[in-house]
Amino acid sequence: MEASSSRHRNVSRDRRGAQARISHSHQTSILREDRQMAMIQCPECKQQVSDQAPTCPNCGAPIAMRAYAPPTAPLPPPPKKTGCLKIGCIVLAVLVLIGLIGSLVFNGVSSSRTSSTSTSTVTFGTKTTPATSTEPAAPESKWTYNQTQDTMAKGTVSEASVESTNTVEFTFPYQGEQHGTLTLRTHPRYGKNLLFNIQKGQIPCHSFSGGCKALVRFDDGQSISYSADGPEDNSTETIFIRDYNGFVNRMLKAKSVKISVNVYQQGSPVFEFDVRNFDPGKYKVK
Repeated sequence: MEASSSRHRNVSRDRRGAQARISHSHQTSILREDRQMAMIQCPECKQQVSDQAPTCPNCGAPIAMRAYAPPTAPLPPPPKKTGCLKIGCIVLAVLVLIGLIGSLVFNGVSSSRTSSTSTSTVTFGTKTTPATSTEPAAPESKWTYNQTQDTMAKGTVSEASVESTNTVEFTFPYQGEQHGTLTLRTHPRYGKNLLFNIQKGQIPCHSFSGGCKALVRFDDGQSISYSADGPEDNSTETIFIRDYNGFVNRMLKAKSVKISVNVYQQGSPVFEFDVRNFDPGKYKVK
């Protein structure tokens, strides 16, 4: 009886040992399968499936025949080129600084050139160049000068004449445009005279009737009445205006002179003269 019981215990012990070995082998197989199985992405539905599965349980696409490609580790980022970047920033800053300095220097030179246009020369560095003159050109003189010899008095007759800038036109028989003429004369026998004459017409200025009047205006001043006389030959185109010195002194200070005289049956036309740039040296008797 005891032998049978002992045998029964041995059989039970052997059975438990075999079960333990089977369980340990099964667990080892499961662990080995877990270590060998990996999850991959289905190429069709992009879901995670086992690399041992023959098909995708989600979409049915074949899986087992595809070779498993282990995921690759991401490449490390390239090293930052901090040295080159710093050098580039420094170069850019230097170029900007040079540009600002050049702009300031150019603006300074332009300002100095502008402020120096009124001077005779412009100085830039060590080179001197003539500046452009801003003064207006002098107007052309309207005066003409003439000197002749007086054979009777053995002297020189000097004349300076200017023609009117405007013209007048009379009626028959003196029709047609004509100018007036103002003449300064220095004569060895008659002295200094101031003559006004027209080309055609009649200026009633006879000495036996007391002469006549000539109304004269210098620039925009008040009109002045000058006494005048006719010539000894009684011609009617010329008169001699009195007060030579007073007339010439006012004329030298003026730019224009207006003269109005009474012309027979033609009213009192006004003749305008540009008397600028009179040259006493050319008029003076040599």
